Amino acid sequence: MAKLILLMMMVATLNAACYQQRAQTTNLVAKQGIIGYVLQISGNRMPSKGVRPIVPKGIMATICVYEKTNTDQIERLGSAPLYSAIHTQQIATVQTDSMGKFTVLLPVGTYSVFIKKPNGYYANRFDENNNINLVMVDKKKLTEVTIMDMEGATF
Repeated sequence: MAKLILLMMMVATLNAACYQQRAQTTNLVAKQGIIGYVLQISGNRMPSKGVRPIVPKGIMATICVYEKTNTDQIERLGSAPLYSAIHTQQIATVQTDSMGKFTVLLPVGTYSVFIKKPNGYYANRFDENNNINLVMVDKKKLTEVTIMDMEGATF
């Protein structure tokens, strides 16, 4: 009987320790990740005298977050910033609201962010090392980003 009571106490202690660790991890993750908007820029964007520039609008879109991705880790469709395949691990997918706003909770790290399109993945920003649309997530911080979908724009 004493062994049974001792075993039950050990299980209860272990369970409480695991619960406390899960709670700490959940609180940490809930305060860090990416928050932002997807805006669409379309049409003729050439400046013209007397013509007001069209204001970008927020759009519904699917955002795909991948491990840091370089141009040698994708398959490009033609010369556009549109990709048929990404050869790094997908970390998260999130849908924007009707105004283009999204939030995705992530661990600390550096990620590449893409817009999912019917014909592939879109991202048009690169760093000096050809890494695609990088976003850095710091500890206990929501990193703010604005992703511009310029696929239908002419400059």
